Amino acid sequence: MKNILPLAIILLFAACGTESSKQPLSTQEALVGSWKNVSIEVLINHLDTSENQEVYRVDSLNWEKELGIKPIVTVFSKDSTYVSYYRNPQDSLVLELNGRWGVASDTLFMLPKESTSPSYYDMEIIGKLAHFKSHLDWDGDGKADDYYYGIQVKLD
Repeated sequence: MKNILPLAIILLFAACGTESSKQPLSTQEALVGSWKNVSIEVLINHLDTSENQEVYRVDSLNWEKELGIKPIVTVFSKDSTYVSYYRNPQDSLVLELNGRWGVASDTLFMLPKESTSPSYYDMEIIGKLAHFKSHLDWDGDGKADDYYYGIQVKLD
């Protein structure tokens, strides 16, 4: 019985050492998988109206009503390609966008197949949630002056 206690202590330290020696995933590795939009908030800066700013919010409670689609699902693959699926409320695929992606530090870039200019997002992954921030042209006025903040949840 006396020999079991030292053995148990050694096994406990070995198990703790194994767990703590695991390297955390890089941001790029953590992003690989399927992600679904949870919410979007955009501070829109209008150039052509007297009211210069508007806040646009969409979350799981009003997503389909506001956008006419289900929350977008984006799959980031290990080979640095992605595909985003847009489905209508009846679950039919209405749009599929794909392209290439990469991460540098905490910045995600996405280059759609049909485009020559990438989109950049400051990104933070906390558990199964990813937070994305960017300046983009949400209102189509030709200027990337609208502030975007979106949250996605990892599905797998």
